[in-house]
Amino acid sequence: MVMTCENCRCSLKFGQAVMHTFLLHSTKVCPNCGARQYPTRKSQQRSIMLSLTAFLFFLFIVEAFEVRLVYSLIFAGFILFVTAVINPLFIQLSNEEESMW
Repeated sequence: MVMTCENCRCSLKFGQAVMHTFLLHSTKVCPNCGARQYPTRKSQQRSIMLSLTAFLFFLFIVEAFEVRLVYSLIFAGFILFVTAVINPLFIQLSNEEESMW
């Protein structure tokens, strides 16, 4: 499930959803109706948990197998790529902005 507008039920294309996850501001604008959409609190928490899990997995693999620096950087890039591809699947949008906590 990719990000879907609450107003018009228009789904963002997967590429657009991935690009929206890299933006620093949390407001998304629907390309169909132009309404502002915000990630729900639950999806923000899921996104943080996914990032934290990926980081801890990276640390565990690098430390457990004593990976060299070059291979660590390649592996870090791979983990970042996988996280960026998976993250938009967890984001749900809402018409109202919710605080994280």
